[in-house]
Amino acid sequence: MENDVQDVFIESLLEGAERVTIEIIDEENRRYVIDIKMRTVKKN
Repeated sequence: MENDVQDVFIESLLEGAERVTIEIIDEENRRYVIDIKMRTVKKN
């Protein structure tokens, strides 16, 4: 079986203001913001 070569690892997890969002930065320096209350993800 062939291994998946698309692994991308998280470099940083940051808690946003009032604990409503989480900011994730991956090893390719892409930034995502997760809104916990709205259950949405935005790519910045």
